[in-house]
Amino acid sequence: MPPKPVCRCKVRTILKPFPANAFYAGIKKKPGLKRKLLSEKARTPPKPVENLYRSYDVSYKLRILSYWDTPLIPSGLTRMRKPTRVEVIQWFRLPGSNLTCWHKEEAEGKYIELWKSQ
Repeated sequence: MPPKPVCRCKVRTILKPFPANAFYAGIKKKPGLKRKLLSEKARTPPKPVENLYRSYDVSYKLRILSYWDTPLIPSGLTRMRKPTRVEVIQWFRLPGSNLTCWHKEEAEGKYIELWKSQ
């Protein structure tokens, strides 16, 4: 038996065709406000750097540690007291972590050799 011929039937469309303006070929607008030019923006100057890197001499470190250990601040009429850690940090304007680290290193005896070499 010969094969059946393939029937080419017309397919009817169920949906209506899209109009030509439904497809947008240009650049799509972003939602929200328009971007301002740099010249129009209110720009604030950059903040100054607060923590500058500084290196300290061993003699300077030892001076600060000796100030911290000796009673120099008057407390009443005849009494003297040692400055607190916060007072030393504020007086010399240095980070608190430096002071703690220097105190530990002095207790270990690290500065004796370095002080002799300077």
